[in-house]
Amino acid sequence: METVEIDRVCSLDKRAFGVDRSFFLRRRLELYPELAGTHKEDGEIAGYIFGRRTGVRLWAGPWWVAGDAVDPTSLLAEFGRGQGASEINLGVLEANTRAVTLVRELGFEEKSAASIRMVMGNVREAPGLSPDLWAIGSAAKG
Repeated sequence: METVEIDRVCSLDKRAFGVDRSFFLRRRLELYPELAGTHKEDGEIAGYIFGRRTGVRLWAGPWWVAGDAVDPTSLLAEFGRGQGASEINLGVLEANTRAVTLVRELGFEEKSAASIRMVMGNVREAPGLSPDLWAIGSAAKG
């Protein structure tokens, strides 16, 4: 991901996720630029992925793909390439059945139960339920 792309990525993420996570996304890019990528179609960002590292483990997410425009595996396939990781982890929302099916087909295994999602206040729809969100960044930040 190029630093100049972060404003557009933050705008896309806010629309998809439902709340502003720009601080979190900018921080991910700052700390782990080698684990952040975009996919473009016709010059426009059609997908992005961020990640973080803990030892030899990589954590993928947030991972977003615009509708059916992009094969979601293209971003995940490039994620962590050449990083020497022994394990890649990601948090997939159960509500995104396409994502659940895809990561299972790719050989990912469930390790623990999903966290419970809660929202307080006058919210029409809970953040993070877009079918274009393929993986969350963390349970604390979505």
